[in-house]
Amino acid sequence: MAFTIMERVRKGLWLKISEEERNGYISAMKENNVPEWYIESCGKIKYMFPKAHAAAYVMMALAGGLLQGASSDLLLLCLFLHPG
Repeated sequence: MAFTIMERVRKGLWLKISEEERNGYISAMKENNVPEWYIESCGKIKYMFPKAHAAAYVMMALAGGLLQGASSDLLLLCLFLHPG
């Protein structure tokens, strides 16, 4: 349930879901001692881009640029050996 709540809030769907569903999430959060300010802030969030994704994109761009600038052979080797 925590993941579902997080996704609803992150995507800005908190105010778009039914009142019944939202009240169910709120009561579950209160049962688990979630602070009131946190519950209130769920309705104020419009959209949140995950910072971890942004940081990963930047790191991959920097690493790719550095490898390409240092040695294109090394870049090809890394790309070939990468399992994913």
